[in-house]
Amino acid sequence: MKAIFKKDFASLFHGFTGWLFLAVMWGLMSLYIGMNCLIGLDPDVASVLSVSSIFMLIMLPILSMRSFSEERKAKTDQMILTAPVSVGAVVFGKYLALAAVHTIVVLGLCLYPLLLSRFGTVPFAQSYTALFGMWLFGLSELAICVFLSSLTENVIIAAVLSFACLFLSMIMPNLENMISQDGNAVTKVLGALDLPSRFDTFLNGKIDLTSMVYLGSVIFLFLFLTTQVIQKRRYSVSKKTLSFGAYSTGLIALVLAVTVAANVAVNQLPSAYTSHDVTTSGLYSLTDDTKEYLQKLDQDVEIYVLASSSDRDTALDSTLRQMEESSDHLQVEYVDPASNPSFLQKYSDVMDYAWNSLIVESGERYKAVNYTDLYDYTVDYSTYQQTVTGYDAEGQIDSAIAYVISDSLPKVYMLTGHGEESIGSSFTAVLSKLNCEYEDLDLMKNDTVPEDCALLIINGPVSDLSSDDADKVLAYLQGGGKLIATTNFQEAEDMTNWNRVLAYYGISASKGVVLENNQGYYYRSGTYLLPEVATAQETSSVTSGNGYVFMAYSMALSDDAAKEDDEAQSGVAVTSLLTTSDNAYVHTDVTSKTEDFEKRDTDQTGQYVLGLKAVVNSENGGESGTDSAEEETGSVAYLFGSVLMFSDGADQMVSGSNASFFSGMVSACVDQDHGSSAISVPAKSINQTQLTVPAMTAMTVNLVCIVVIPLALLIAGFVTWMVRRRR
Repeated sequence: MKAIFKKDFASLFHGFTGWLFLAVMWGLMSLYIGMNCLIGLDPDVASVLSVSSIFMLIMLPILSMRSFSEERKAKTDQMILTAPVSVGAVVFGKYLALAAVHTIVVLGLCLYPLLLSRFGTVPFAQSYTALFGMWLFGLSELAICVFLSSLTENVIIAAVLSFACLFLSMIMPNLENMISQDGNAVTKVLGALDLPSRFDTFLNGKIDLTSMVYLGSVIFLFLFLTTQVIQKRRYSVSKKTLSFGAYSTGLIALVLAVTVAANVAVNQLPSAYTSHDVTTSGLYSLTDDTKEYLQKLDQDVEIYVLASSSDRDTALDSTLRQMEESSDHLQVEYVDPASNPSFLQKYSDVMDYAWNSLIVESGERYKAVNYTDLYDYTVDYSTYQQTVTGYDAEGQIDSAIAYVISDSLPKVYMLTGHGEESIGSSFTAVLSKLNCEYEDLDLMKNDTVPEDCALLIINGPVSDLSSDDADKVLAYLQGGGKLIATTNFQEAEDMTNWNRVLAYYGISASKGVVLENNQGYYYRSGTYLLPEVATAQETSSVTSGNGYVFMAYSMALSDDAAKEDDEAQSGVAVTSLLTTSDNAYVHTDVTSKTEDFEKRDTDQTGQYVLGLKAVVNSENGGESGTDSAEEETGSVAYLFGSVLMFSDGADQMVSGSNASFFSGMVSACVDQDHGSSAISVPAKSINQTQLTVPAMTAMTVNLVCIVVIPLALLIAGFVTWMVRRRR
């Protein structure tokens, strides 16, 4: 076998075929990688490797067409038939020679992630998983091409047959859809011939055992069939050899059955054992929170996917299957509205929803989740093109499950009437995702804060609360109420009653705006703050993400200046969540028109608190209107110095981290009895940090990789061919 491998490998480069394959495959792949990564600044090589399937569709038949066809035509195959080695060794040796040429290209492409890492952060796991998939996919297609080459002595026919079979495999999903949208026995058989879909699993960032076993079995099966084809030529058809033919046919049937059984067995294993997610954001993995939540699920929940099984979203399907495996009470079913229109009669509000939308149902309650809500988008307003930036299926499905199994939903009220800012749409979306009902609250029209208030939001009042309004808010807090509040640097001079509310937690706000001198703590301007984020349950999604929270024109908060107030509680535990560096200072007399923020002699330098958590112990929480002390709960407040913190603009500055922080706080505040706040999973980022490649460097590298190296390979091949021809 070793001698056959050396002979065939050398023959590929004694002629022009091997050189041509290397030059074309390297040049075309380098062109796409160069355009997308070096010029487009995408750090992930996997994003362009899908095009390799098209190039291999053309180049692999050319590479392999002579493997057996030419020898059969030249009658040199008689040497193989009479060689003192097994036919299997001959076939495998020839196959390894072709595989080695394909491997050289893949190994060359493996250098690109290392090169790109010089210009930024590269997702190595994703990139090399995709390259491994490309290598394995190419090997499986080579095995098919070798088999077809053994069937004919005409190299052109061998190449055409190989191209036709590989092309048929590529369009197999389309053929399945044409036959049946819902799937049947025929489509299942056709699906077994679909090689590119297995390649896609690696491109998507998954090391998938089922795909590896499938592609490996394709290699084994077609090399075995090739061996059987060559083996037949050692025997003439006679009465004595018919028994061997029957044995050979039986062996083929046995091997085919074992191959099918192995693939079926692997496909029956739970995805937790067969699929490993290598994406940087864990795109195809469930979080531990979701797994724990589903394991505790004690009510039956049905999830209907409005799509045929052939049109499923692969990422969504992976998430749903893992969730289904995590709970015996969860069942997923695909329903095609086109073939089953009566199904939607019960759910009239989803008639205009997109394909692959979900209906989550338990008992008489259901919640529809539009497919467009499963992904986060950004819009380039110069071109009005949308770009997918996040995947939120896990969080949205968790939210829908919590909704349908909850008997009641938490109520959030947002105080109005004092110039408060409305929170941004990103933050109301958080409330919806947490199944919180929310509405404005005008205390002029209400005698008290409503009893069903699970959380009160006061977002930067400009004018002072009336004494009566402050009393109502304080009564709510003394009864164990939860509060999220911000201060406004443009507030009126006299904020006596508002200060009473803050003083309940022993907190006061500075008269002025905090500015940073440390460049690591601000963005562009000293008033655009990126404070230090403390490690806490509420901030876990921020600290595990990009680590930033954006605050603009923030006031400083102090936990000791107001403790002399009569209404301040003595049992208050204050935890700083957001703090500046030691080089910050407070600049007074700031308005929206202030342009001069230069530090003055009166401005005090130091470290300031911009956000905190204050907890009033239940024993000091005041009167709640109940006779039993056991029913009293301590009040919890999250207080921040910037009214702009909960605006969409601030959230976009840090890629959604402000909203993630807000989600953590709301989850902590909302009463667990509602069930809807039992879990909150943030969207998983799809965006990769762009590379920083100098234009001249990109042009030089592209010139070398796309032009110089392929041209050198072609010249080397031409020279080798000419030299050997003259001998």
